[in-house]
Amino acid sequence: MLNKHLGYPTTCPHGNPIPGNAKSMAQGAKVFQLSAAKHGDALIITRISEYAENVSELLDYLGAQGTVPGAKISVVEVAPLRGPLTMKVGSRMVAMSREVASFVWVKKE
Repeated sequence: MLNKHLGYPTTCPHGNPIPGNAKSMAQGAKVFQLSAAKHGDALIITRISEYAENVSELLDYLGAQGTVPGAKISVVEVAPLRGPLTMKVGSRMVAMSREVASFVWVKKE
């Protein structure tokens, strides 16, 4: 009943597929973890991992940085030795560890 009321959404608010409603993830652009992004990449956030959905501190942090599904980001710097990524998210500059970035899935714009 709730599913029908919501119009059979294909994803949750964090971009993860809803079983039974989701379209095949094989279609469309290649999706990858933000931690694998390269300097100069223009990206769109597609989803936040299910693990992050269950860790409120991490989910709150990502939301506060503006790193939410649909957000457009550009990678400004990739520090060496697994250092942080620096990105432009909207009008803000955000530095994020690669560990945290591994919970964010993106596609090229």
